[in-house]
Amino acid sequence: MDAKTADGLAMPRVGRRQRVDYGPTPETAAKLQGNALTLLLRAGLIDEDVIEAADELAKVYRRVYGSGSRSMARAGVSDERAWIHARRFTPWMDRWSQMVIDGVRIGPAVIDLLMEGKTAAQLEPAVAALRDYQRIRKATPFRRTA
Repeated sequence: MDAKTADGLAMPRVGRRQRVDYGPTPETAAKLQGNALTLLLRAGLIDEDVIEAADELAKVYRRVYGSGSRSMARAGVSDERAWIHARRFTPWMDRWSQMVIDGVRIGPAVIDLLMEGKTAAQLEPAVAALRDYQRIRKATPFRRTA
């Protein structure tokens, strides 16, 4: 509340620093913008099928590599996830890890994009890699073996 003079006028504040607004922190800015896939979808660079493929890619990666266990059985990976890892994820990662642009391996950069929300240094190859995984996913439907 401002101090008032005898005639009711507000007295100017003296000795207070003006607040400087530096904007949101990087973490808050990232939350406000949405994740990278949402931004790519809004921009029309990817579609819902690519989002589903990216979701599968992230789930398989998280399940297989996020546990810290070298054994899929010990990590609690289902037969379906193990099959997807062997038939889709591994061939995709092998192919895209070999592509290097400006010192950045595209396969791991896409995983960083999916897992940590980091922006891929090379956006076009990242989108191409996600579309490639979508193609692999459609070409290799999961089938249970007896």
